[in-house]
Amino acid sequence: MHKKIIFSKESVFLFFVTLLLSYYISPYFKSPQFDRQVFVYGSMTILKGGVPYKDFFDHKPPLIFLILALGWPFKWWGVWMVGVLAKWIAALFLFKAAVNLKAGLSILVPLCFLVTLLDPFIICLGSFTREYTAVFIAIALAVILMNPGKKYIITGLIFGLTFFTQQEEILALIPFIIWHLCTHEDNQFQFNMKLFFQRILKMFLGFMIVLIPLLLWLFAKGALTAFWEQAFLYNFFIYRPSNPMSVRLLNALALLYHSRIGFFITGFLFVHFYFVVKKTNRTLHFTAIITFLLFVLVKSVYSRLGEMYNMQHYFMGFSALFAISALLILREWNLYLQTIKWKLAGSFVFLISSWFLWENALTSAFTEKKDVYYKRMQEILPVIQEVKNKNDQLFVFRNTAYIHLYNQLNCLAPTKWIYLPIYKSKYKIEKTENFVSEIIKALESNQTLYVVDMSVEYPLSDSLLRREWNKYLYTNYSAVKSAEGFVILKRNLPSKIK
Repeated sequence: MHKKIIFSKESVFLFFVTLLLSYYISPYFKSPQFDRQVFVYGSMTILKGGVPYKDFFDHKPPLIFLILALGWPFKWWGVWMVGVLAKWIAALFLFKAAVNLKAGLSILVPLCFLVTLLDPFIICLGSFTREYTAVFIAIALAVILMNPGKKYIITGLIFGLTFFTQQEEILALIPFIIWHLCTHEDNQFQFNMKLFFQRILKMFLGFMIVLIPLLLWLFAKGALTAFWEQAFLYNFFIYRPSNPMSVRLLNALALLYHSRIGFFITGFLFVHFYFVVKKTNRTLHFTAIITFLLFVLVKSVYSRLGEMYNMQHYFMGFSALFAISALLILREWNLYLQTIKWKLAGSFVFLISSWFLWENALTSAFTEKKDVYYKRMQEILPVIQEVKNKNDQLFVFRNTAYIHLYNQLNCLAPTKWIYLPIYKSKYKIEKTENFVSEIIKALESNQTLYVVDMSVEYPLSDSLLRREWNKYLYTNYSAVKSAEGFVILKRNLPSKIK
């Protein structure tokens, strides 16, 4: 990126805005948050020489584990800082694109991205896959708009980064990529078959820059088959929405309304449609309309967005789309925005919109708070301190949030079956039906010292598996602490701590 942008006063301003808006997801807030505990556990596994999929089950693509591994040596503050830097870099790309395309009030474009993505209700305490795909989408769209007819290898590379972080988020890129493939350097949209396939080949080369190192790493670690089974077959054929489509759609619409994201989508669609009708840069505005409609439709009908009330993190990708829409609209209104009166009006609209979004987030009853889990964690940690930095000596059963215990104690589980949904859906790819037997075998093999059993609160639905688990547990372990929702048990015989 051009040095003038990086060292500009706007760059410094955007960095401090990113820091300020990231306060809500900083480690000051003591909350486990389910998903990020799994991702950080994966990062810790990598730093200890292990690999996702083989050493623990998860169905997310691998890049989220590698990204967070950059920060985990510095624990939660390191992970947080990686997120801050990633968002700041994306904001700089958006600002550069706004300046290059002569958008009025250019600084509002990256601010639109940051305010939406870091909305406390949507980001849910951070370190999510969709948080980073929003960053990649913002960078990709900025590169595409700044370089009509060029930079196809870079576009393919960012497409690969997005795909291997959260697969379905590439839908936000596809319409603009098609526009990019058909656009010439004079910014004119015109299809040329030969040029189209040459550009696809360049994009494919960029995609391979991401794909080949990942495959080589997974192959070297013996995790390639497990990666295919878990991140693709399981993801697309087993971990699917269970509610009827009509229910999912109604739930998604309710969440679009409650999060207020739906209001902004409607507003942007209306303005883009206005410019299409007016025949002003109609191809780009039409592309933006298609992108919004495609993204909303797939998320509302075909994803797990409508499964539960707390799936608002699925909206993170809209932060990049809102920023790009703001850029296109501000460019159209550039002449008006040269006067102080219209600059003040534009700034006022932005501030009111930001307040409309954030006021809802900070006062919403649905904003995620998991204080009960943190309090329980504080009860459990002092009892099991002796396993700190010792792998295979702690197993947490039946609650994904308590993977936080492994992360806090810097230790790995003795078995790959640490993820709660697996106990419900049965991992059919490997035809594993009895997880309990595999877990028991791992506990015996490693002579695991402590088990934190959450099946008191979340009992296994299968009565045979439940009896098998309880019989083994209370034959080989004794309770050292019991409280609401959990029991801490210690092995009866001396443990072979490694």
